[in-house]
Amino acid sequence: MFLSLPLEILLLIANQLDSNNDMLNLLLVNHFLHDLLLSQLYRRDIRATGGLALLFYSNWGYESAAQNMLAAGVNADIRGPRWDTRTALLLAISRHHTAIVKSLLDHGADPNFMDNVKHGPLETAILNDCGEDTLQMLLDYGADVNLKGYSGRTPLFTAIIAGKSTGVAFLLARGSNVHARESKEGRIPLHFAAEKAGFSDVVKMLVDAGSDVNCLTESGMSPLHKAAHARATDTVQALLDCGADVNIGTPARFNRGQTAIHYFAKGWGPSKDIIRLLIDHGADVNSRDSQQRTPLFLNVEQDHAQCQYTAELLLDHGADICARDESGCTVLHGSARQISVKMVKWLCQRGADANWSNDNGETPLFTAIESPQFRKQTPNIIDVLLKLGADPNHQNSHGQNALYPTIRRGYLVPMQVLLEHGANVHNKDREGMTPIHWCNRALMGDTLADTMSRMIGLLIRYGADVNSRNHAGQTPLGMNLLQTGNLRVRECLINAGGVE
Repeated sequence: MFLSLPLEILLLIANQLDSNNDMLNLLLVNHFLHDLLLSQLYRRDIRATGGLALLFYSNWGYESAAQNMLAAGVNADIRGPRWDTRTALLLAISRHHTAIVKSLLDHGADPNFMDNVKHGPLETAILNDCGEDTLQMLLDYGADVNLKGYSGRTPLFTAIIAGKSTGVAFLLARGSNVHARESKEGRIPLHFAAEKAGFSDVVKMLVDAGSDVNCLTESGMSPLHKAAHARATDTVQALLDCGADVNIGTPARFNRGQTAIHYFAKGWGPSKDIIRLLIDHGADVNSRDSQQRTPLFLNVEQDHAQCQYTAELLLDHGADICARDESGCTVLHGSARQISVKMVKWLCQRGADANWSNDNGETPLFTAIESPQFRKQTPNIIDVLLKLGADPNHQNSHGQNALYPTIRRGYLVPMQVLLEHGANVHNKDREGMTPIHWCNRALMGDTLADTMSRMIGLLIRYGADVNSRNHAGQTPLGMNLLQTGNLRVRECLINAGGVE
């Protein structure tokens, strides 16, 4: 009798049911009620939750349920709550549910909506390796091939960054803009492709599509700079084959005017072919950055396993081992600063002079002692430089020999090594200060009095005059009384016969 009631009455009765479960139980009675009440059930869900079930159906591939929701009038662009703002379309694309994707698009889903990480449907399809049919479907329904997302990056950027060469080819064939720049650093797609080893074909595709092989970022980086620094041999080769300028330099205000060979020289990791490629294509091995450093400078400052190999290639192809930077430092200074014993020895074998001095008159011996890398209890680098001919009595522009920096830094053992090799304890700087005078001056810094006392004792054992006077007429003891008043050092000087 119930089923013989008019349809309008049946619908009124169904709508009076308290819950969706009750209506579901009713429509499961037979096919007639199922067909009659199904759309009502979906409409009730839409009114109650806004139709969030569509997200579930789209994600898990319940095609019929998704289509019923859409037929019931759900918003095809409904989004997930809170942190997950993906639409049903994005979920269906990510799960390869092509039929649901088409249904959503047919019901007005936005083909350019971006989620909370700024990925649109086209990017989502590429990232999830959807087939060309899905990609083309999105374009047919209005997806923008040049839609800008995170940092102004288009789908072409995303495809390159994710290593999706098939997606790159698809986008280029559909007019993706190879000149588009991201907002973060002003990079174009070619900059990203250049950094990816194994992406030489993509590099060539981009250049064939009109990309500027010498395009610079806002900081002046060319694609070749990126490839050389990333040690991506195949993309370096591809860029050079496409006409990249091997000697283009970055602006001094950003990246110190460095060329691609500079970037390779200061990079890390094995790549025995890149430097040969750059040189074979005309790279200037003596090009200077804004600090007047050549690639050889940057290479020896890295101190890793590939340094000597790279340095040897550079020298064999004409790199000037005598070149000086803006401070007058040589490559030997740079290697000494890194406390690279092996490289120091090798450079001297190749013609470097252990007594080369910079604009301050400092030799590599000074540089090593002053280096933050130096360890006061491991004077091996000093020993090596001295055996290579370094003069411990060479004076810098202040008239100081190598003893003075050991005193400034409180390096007792290195001082002893220098003394054993003939460092002059009577040396006077431009102020007439001997090393013992400087033991007092060092106390005005952070050096401990105990170390200074031991240094004074060591200098005296090697013949230092405890009563030598500086140009102001002060003895070491006089300086102590006037400037520091340290009792332990004063006692040491008095016991050694010091006078004011």
